[in-house]
Parts: sequence; C-alpha cells; structure tokens
Amino acid sequence: MAVAKAILFTCSDPQLRELILAVPELAAEIGEQIADDTFVVHSGRMTALRRALRSYGLALRGNGSLRAASASAAEPAAGQPATNTTALPFRWSRQEAAAGPAAVTAQLRFLLLRAVQARRKVRIQFRQDGKASTRKREMAPLALDGSSLTARCERKGEQEKIPLEQIQAVELLPARYSS
Repeated sequence: MAVAKAILFTCSDPQLRELILAVPELAAEIGEQIADDTFVVHSGRMTALRRALRSYGLALRGNGSLRAASASAAEPAAGQPATNTTALPFRWSRQEAAAGPAAVTAQLRFLLLRAVQARRKVRIQFRQDGKASTRKREMAPLALDGSSLTARCERKGEQEKIPLEQIQAVELLPARYSS
C-alpha cells in the first residue's frame, strides 16, 4: 500500500477548467479531476503547476481556488518572457499530447464533451480494431459513454461506437448538427 500527499484545488470558472484540461502543460501537472470543479495534484507537483498556471495568467489562491492573476501579476518583469496567450485548442492529437495517459484521456474527453454539449461536428482520425491504418471521418458526436464515443458518420449517416483508445486525433469544427 502506498500513501501519497495530495492537494485539492477547485475552479468554479468553466473557462479556466477548460484551459486546465485542454492545455498539455497544465494537464500534465494534474493528478486527477475528481469532480466537475475539483482537481487532485500530488504535493510534489504543486510548484510546477503554479509555474505553469502563472505562464497562462492564472494564480492558485491559498484556499485552493483558482483565479485569473491580476494585471500587474500577469505583466512580465523586465527581461522575462511574456505570459502565454495561446487560445484554447480546438484540436487534439495523441502524438502531440505531452502529458501522461490520464491527462491525455482527460484532454480527449474534454474536447469530445465540449463537442457533444455544443452539438458541434468533429473530424476524427481513428484506428479500426486490430488495424494499423487510420480512418478520418467527419462526425456528429452524440454521446460519450465511459470509454467510447457514439457518433453519427456524416458521410454514411450511420452511428458508430469508437473506443477512446482508438482515437488518434480530433478537430472541433465550426459546423453544428441537429439531432
């Protein structure tokens, strides 16, 4: 049995939560998301997480809540690099993900949930069972069920169930779909 010291932090702002899960540099420092607004971080990773958050203009309060850093805190000191202003990603790729398996799955699940909730079409690249080659399809994601995505293929008009571990890349498209 192993015991590890962990720290909980909360974030009530959905856009900040989105940033944490979608940006690989931040997601890599997260141990686990245990509730919609609550994350677990191993105590040894807190310094790295705080540093990564600061680079995105965010600060972790002493009570464990997350907030946008003040304007003065976000401005770099002379000779320091500017804060990261990268927009939230609308693409995800297993090859480009720089986080551990749990964070990679969280990033993928987040993007797919975002697509399901907003009824946005996605372009998905995935492997078929037992095959090394991949297929790329434009799909309407209907549901995220545990470890698989149920989506309607726009070309065929058929529903498919795709295991998350077979998905190699996802792009959130501007087009919406109706039920």
